[in-house]
Amino acid sequence: MKKYFVAYLQGEGILKDLTKKSLKEILFAAVLGALGGFVNGFLGAGGGIILLYALSRMNKSRGPGAVRDNFGAVVCVVLLLSTVSAVTYSHNSDLELSYLLTLALPGMAGGVAGAFLTDKLNTDILKACFCVILIIAGINMAF
Repeated sequence: MKKYFVAYLQGEGILKDLTKKSLKEILFAAVLGALGGFVNGFLGAGGGIILLYALSRMNKSRGPGAVRDNFGAVVCVVLLLSTVSAVTYSHNSDLELSYLLTLALPGMAGGVAGAFLTDKLNTDILKACFCVILIIAGINMAF
């Protein structure tokens, strides 16, 4: 993630990156980005899965660094999507702030620990963990 920020500061920002993409790639990203945002707002979760798929298709580089970079980039985008969704939800209903604080503070600590661990684990283990969590979440949602 740091390399993206540094590259952006050095003039390799979003506009220069977009000029290197074809119209088909830009439309692909825009459609899946909109779909990810819709799913995130509609279900309260899941938009990141769509975004991770899109990013892994667009990012042609392979290897351990690419997987970690994709995860990090998706987390940043999901932060923005979740912020917009949370503001919208807060205007449409009452949010229980006690739950928010009870979940958010330990969640932030877990986020730091998880991000640190991501750099230490083999990418195959990361992919397996991601798959297991998706399966568990799917089973829990179905029943």
